[in-house]
Amino acid sequence: MKMTIEDVLERMRDRTEREGSVAAWARRHAVSQVYARDVLAGRRPPGPGILEALGLSRDVSVTYREAPAHD
Repeated sequence: MKMTIEDVLERMRDRTEREGSVAAWARRHAVSQVYARDVLAGRRPPGPGILEALGLSRDVSVTYREAPAHD
């Protein structure tokens, strides 16, 4: 299932609320509390540790297109 960053953050918010706090969730998953808070605030993207804790992985694709001609 494809997810947007908003979907990922919603999942993280839900999980941290269920855990009781961001601090408790971060401790349980061995990630920095500051980092977890930064991700939730949109200041940093979720990395491998947070994605793994959420049961997610990142799928990145690249597309190429022809550049406009320069005159």
